[in-house]
Amino acid sequence: MEVVGAAAGVVALVETSLKISFLCAEYYSHVKNAKKEVDRFNQEVKAFINVLQDLDRLAQNPRAARLFASLDDNIKSCSLHLQHLQKKLEPGKNRKAMSRIRALKWPFENKELEKEIGELERYKSTFNVALGTNQTSLMFDFDDKMDSARLSKLLYADGANFDSHEWQHEPYCLPDTRVDILHQIMKWSADPCQKTIFWLNGMAGTGKSTIARTITRTLNEQNRLAANFFFSRGRGDLSHTVKQSLNMKTSISNLCAINGRSWFISPYRN
Repeated sequence: MEVVGAAAGVVALVETSLKISFLCAEYYSHVKNAKKEVDRFNQEVKAFINVLQDLDRLAQNPRAARLFASLDDNIKSCSLHLQHLQKKLEPGKNRKAMSRIRALKWPFENKELEKEIGELERYKSTFNVALGTNQTSLMFDFDDKMDSARLSKLLYADGANFDSHEWQHEPYCLPDTRVDILHQIMKWSADPCQKTIFWLNGMAGTGKSTIARTITRTLNEQNRLAANFFFSRGRGDLSHTVKQSLNMKTSISNLCAINGRSWFISPYRN
């Protein structure tokens, strides 16, 4: 799906959803025996509209073409579903018919209403995943025309990467050790619906940095690591955040594709 087509498709979804919300408001005003159900459905529609409006803003970015190509089928099927909902809610095709809405029943029985809300939730979740991927936001916000000469001028903290000379003698988790926590973090990293930050904390010397290095190495081996920065007290640029974002941007700009998640896992190393 080209970005122009994607933008038009999302705009159509927004327009149809707004019409559905308007119809729900009409039902709420005139149908007395289903106000709770009408209000609940309308709230779901409004929440869906918010997601669609965010998606519309993303569609304006020319770099979003690949992302929207993956959403093409979802946008088309969502459009058909919203048209079905609009048709079911419309009491007629002329404005005079709206005066008969008092004589109409709310068209959804409880089970059907739950099904329709579930469908909206499914589409909302799909679109939210696209919007919530930190790597996507970073890629779009960062100037992809920045060349190597310009990158070399950025302030960069040497030794921040997990596999740098600075950390060559630092340990990784031994085989069959820390199995549970490593499995928990890897499972989290592979689930786009999880929260963006996984915070690992504990007393000094309990192995937080070792776990962080092990996870980072594993993600790197799987080509799922966007960037990393290991802090260390008393080691110049590694002891503060001044150059952290620049390291991250430089690393990400050199990637052809980002399949992993943006994450911060471990506090300072002693």
